[in-house]
Amino acid sequence: MGLFQCALETYDANQSIAGMYEDGKEPLAPIGHAIVSANIEITIDQDGKYISSAQRSKEEKIIIPVTESSAGRSGTKLSPHPLCEQIKYLASYDDKSEERQQDYLTQLKNWIESDFGDPKLEAIYKYVSANTIVEDLCKDGNLKLTDKGLPSKEEELVAWNVLGCEGEARVYRDVKLMSLYSKYYLDKIQEKCDKNICMLTGEEVILASQHLKGIFSSKGNAKLISSNDKTNFTFRGRFINPKDALTIGYLASQKSHNALKWVLKNQGTVQGGRAFVCWSPQGDQIPVPINPLVKSDDQNRTKMVPSDYRDMLSRTIEGYRSELKDKISSKTVVAVFDAAIPGRLAVTFYSEIPTEIYLMRLKDWDEHCVWYSFNTVLAPSIPRIVQYTYGLERNREHDGHVEVDDNIKKQTVERLLRCRIGKELFPADIEKQLVQNASRMHLYGKTTRKYLLDTTCAVIRKYYYDHKKEEIGMELDMEKPDRSYQFGRLLAIYEKIERDTYDKSDEREPNAIRLQSVFCNRPLHYAFELEKQLERAYIPRLPAGSRINYKNMIGEIMSIINAFPENEINKPLSDMYLIGYYLQRKNMYTKKDNVADE
Repeated sequence: MGLFQCALETYDANQSIAGMYEDGKEPLAPIGHAIVSANIEITIDQDGKYISSAQRSKEEKIIIPVTESSAGRSGTKLSPHPLCEQIKYLASYDDKSEERQQDYLTQLKNWIESDFGDPKLEAIYKYVSANTIVEDLCKDGNLKLTDKGLPSKEEELVAWNVLGCEGEARVYRDVKLMSLYSKYYLDKIQEKCDKNICMLTGEEVILASQHLKGIFSSKGNAKLISSNDKTNFTFRGRFINPKDALTIGYLASQKSHNALKWVLKNQGTVQGGRAFVCWSPQGDQIPVPINPLVKSDDQNRTKMVPSDYRDMLSRTIEGYRSELKDKISSKTVVAVFDAAIPGRLAVTFYSEIPTEIYLMRLKDWDEHCVWYSFNTVLAPSIPRIVQYTYGLERNREHDGHVEVDDNIKKQTVERLLRCRIGKELFPADIEKQLVQNASRMHLYGKTTRKYLLDTTCAVIRKYYYDHKKEEIGMELDMEKPDRSYQFGRLLAIYEKIERDTYDKSDEREPNAIRLQSVFCNRPLHYAFELEKQLERAYIPRLPAGSRINYKNMIGEIMSIINAFPENEINKPLSDMYLIGYYLQRKNMYTKKDNVADE
């Protein structure tokens, strides 16, 4: 199946909630309806008499009936919505507005006189026909006039509230009225002779002449399907007319587009201007692929060790699996949308995966792309990996705030998404860039440095598992026969020795951190240089017990390093040095914390 077939399946599975509002979520629009922002709400009675008006928040969306042409209108195109409309369609104050108002009233009257009319429609028709809307809004202070006596904001959309009629007074929340319009419009378009095979359903039906826009809210006018460009190369050169390329029925188009907008708004996320969405057409609850399975906010972190993390990861997966409605047929759809130009929306990535396999691939990634983070164990999210790979900390005063170029962000998030759900090898260039950034920690603030190092170590674990089939341990291995790992341990000890001599208010960078980037390239040479500085200025200031302890640790590490061939000892270090550095540093500070607790 393809994107539109899955969207169609999604709509059919959730059709019972179409038109219903839920706090914090965008509703699923019924057939022949669209979700928009209204600026003003006008209240009238059942006889069409004005009562009051009020401003509405743009954040609160409403469902309004639309026609094919009104849903896709743009510019000066004359095509009124059937009910809730802009002031310039509801009021007559010049020749153009008179024509627009007449079209609106004619369309509304046709609905009233059909078998699907409603008393609320008659009340609205009477009120608009009286042409007092501008005067009424000005009287309540909800509209101002220009110097020429025209409405200053004629494009503000009006929602209706009709009191005294049966049922819900707010027409944009009246599910019964929505159902009446859907039936009315479907009945009306049957008069069209434009029937053909729908490529989504395989049935001979009335075709859609236009398709909905606004699937991706930040790209409001972009369409997934469009063929209005008859002068360039949208379809010319391959087909004589648009219908030779694609034919989709009106009903199937409405269902699939409304379902896509619904899942994108409620389950999608935007990264760098590109929309990422993951959902189950059957309605199963599934995790978002760009985020880790085990979550923990930065303020309230649960203390966790690697074994606890593995147990929690397994429990999380089992929780999702137990909630699947049908384990055999359940599938997960992952799609990515972007608009290269304002009017055209593209699908840059699409995948359908059995949900069981999808969950196991997420678990496999999180098992190996994981590291310590403060006092817990976590897998970094994909956006966080991108942030610390290509981000810039422009102002050290805003510690932890790292900015990434939108184009780089959206492309890299998609690359890593493909790796995670497609089980591809982790990109070597991203791992290399992270290691390079983490080797220059003196350039970053304290918080940024912490996140950068955590993320880099997690990525190194994932990279080694994918490319070398090596499982990197998360506990300090003092005897590990790896030159880079041992030099990393040595760097952590040099840093700790110097910091032990600082006052609490001292914010200086230790020499080990300032020389980190060159230490990576000539480790033995700079190890001797750092040790000279420590012997001269810092080690003598330590208590006797600490001096002996640190010297013993340095001696043990150097004995392991000296076992390597002489011509290899001073070669540049591999990324494994950061693992040794982190674990040695964690080991020393953890012991200190434990003593303080006791």
